[in-house]
Amino acid sequence: MPRPRNDSGPALSAYSLQVGQGMYLTGGFIATGGLAAAGEGEDAAINLTDARVGGACERVRAVMARQLTRHRIASGFRFPVQVAAKSGSLAGVIRNEIGVISCPDGCRYAAAVFTRSRPGSDDLAISGAIGTATARAVAALRKEST
Repeated sequence: MPRPRNDSGPALSAYSLQVGQGMYLTGGFIATGGLAAAGEGEDAAINLTDARVGGACERVRAVMARQLTRHRIASGFRFPVQVAAKSGSLAGVIRNEIGVISCPDGCRYAAAVFTRSRPGSDDLAISGAIGTATARAVAALRKEST
């Protein structure tokens, strides 16, 4: 089966693609190389810069917004900013959280924070640091876009 290939740019370019529902790549789609949306540049195998796949993203945000443990990133933000997140931890040593921060102006930012500490470390302090670090990163990104 032929594989998408383009030696002069991405094998799949979906720059500013907007899809209202879910989207699937089927039939053995395999791409080698980077992903432009992940900062790999214009010549990445897949370019999804500014692409939006609405159905899938909205469903994931809705599920994450209902998680019982999603306080880490949210601790860095106040109303009207909304945070949908999913936490994970292991044996009091690993504390992680991924999330989407939605600002009142419609801008959204994805965040993933991974930590590792010594057993017995202050969980509240680490969770607060995750929120603070995320808030600072979002503030820097918002400053760059103005």
